[in-house]
Amino acid sequence: MTDPRTRARSAGGTGWRELDLATAVDLVATRAAAGVAARGVADVVVPGGRGPTRLFAALRDRGLPGPAWRVHLADERCVPDDDPRRNAAAVAAALGVAPLGPPATPDPVAAAAAWTAALAPVGAFDVVVLGLGADGHVASLFPGATAPLAPDAADAVPAGASAPAPPRVTLSAVRLRRTRAVLLVVDGPDKDAAVARIRAGCDGDLPTSALAGPPRWLV
Repeated sequence: MTDPRTRARSAGGTGWRELDLATAVDLVATRAAAGVAARGVADVVVPGGRGPTRLFAALRDRGLPGPAWRVHLADERCVPDDDPRRNAAAVAAALGVAPLGPPATPDPVAAAAAWTAALAPVGAFDVVVLGLGADGHVASLFPGATAPLAPDAADAVPAGASAPAPPRVTLSAVRLRRTRAVLLVVDGPDKDAAVARIRAGCDGDLPTSALAGPPRWLV
């Protein structure tokens, strides 16, 4: 009988591979450990939102993140530090470490510039963990966006949002591709349509098509 911890399958010819929770935790832990062994530090990108709740809990059960981890946000809202919509606070509560990201400022241009400067000494990420929106967005890379997906984009860029939602800052697609592994975490039936498109290889107009491969996903 196949151990479910090692079960993985291709997703509709797209090259995506679907993992169970234990295997997803192993992927993150293994990539982070390799970074620590090679450079003395692991650079791990994590998302906000509800999608990674179970993954974060499983990492904590394994005693992770470790002391040599640098946890980076995938995106952030331009709101004050004490605003409950800010991803940094939610990630810190879930993982027990303060993540690295943009400063708390209402100006997305200034926030993106400061975040890009802070990322300058950081090489390729060891693993990028992203959530998936019902519309197929990852980080704050939304369908139809151009600047965050441009090949010459800065590491961090402003991401538009419709009022009354606050503006956002996000890691650009080109920066997210500088990684040794990608894990997409999907939770909730509202994501079914987007997942079906990815499985069928019909996500060419979604930001997921701009991610480094071969990505893995946890549904």
